[in-house]
Amino acid sequence: MRRTQHILRILRMKRIKGLYKGSTAERLLRLFILLALLSGIAAVLLQFLAVRRFGWEPTVYRERHEVDFNPRLSINTSNMPLEVFAHDGEKIIIEYTGETALLINEDSDFLRISREEDFKISLFSRDMLNYKMTVWLPRKAFREIKLSTVSADISAQELTAESFAASSRSGNVTLRDVRGIISVNTRFGDVELVFDEFSEPCAVETDAGNVSVLMPGSFGVRLDYFTDGGKFTSDFFGREFKNHKGVLYMVSGANPVHFTVRTNSGNLVFHKRIIYIE
Repeated sequence: MRRTQHILRILRMKRIKGLYKGSTAERLLRLFILLALLSGIAAVLLQFLAVRRFGWEPTVYRERHEVDFNPRLSINTSNMPLEVFAHDGEKIIIEYTGETALLINEDSDFLRISREEDFKISLFSRDMLNYKMTVWLPRKAFREIKLSTVSADISAQELTAESFAASSRSGNVTLRDVRGIISVNTRFGDVELVFDEFSEPCAVETDAGNVSVLMPGSFGVRLDYFTDGGKFTSDFFGREFKNHKGVLYMVSGANPVHFTVRTNSGNLVFHKRIIYIE
């Protein structure tokens, strides 16, 4: 037992001495990292004790707004999930739960929805798992819709716009029955597109995300695809393509709609969507 304790003491001394090895810059860097780590642990412990002892939590904003229809719309939620749906009303409805205030800027030609930028630690907020923004849009044709996040998912359904753009650095993008000229861009997030009809051009670009597309087999499509390290499979052709780029006509037609998709290391999947008519 004493021998074991002696060995442990020696090992501890060696670890401490290891901080002082190397050049002055290396020692200062190691010391800075150690202090930063200890400060982070202390901040988390203090917040945890505050919640346990005093019931204190960071401020949580719960907001609901109704604004007039605007044909041009931009929504940016940063690191918060974004869901956008269509509804039968005339107003744009916004429901929001988050740790910073919601910002709504509207003028005669553009409606911008975003969040107040502020860094806050809210590891122990009871509502943090419910942080998100949900927006309901009238079933009208918009001139322009832009949806963007940094590290959160985007989901949109049954929307119509002349120009529709969705972008995220590391979040996934899911669009279902969205109509218009569509542009989707991610850095690491996956992209899933489901069409009930396909009559306008679509462009998808991602560095490392997978791209999955479902569309009816009754529309003429010219597909320009590229993937550097992924696979391309499609039941339109019943096989897997090993070449990394090409042009395919999924259905013959006089004026096929252009679909462009590019990913550096993700897989591409194009499948037929079966629509049941009741």
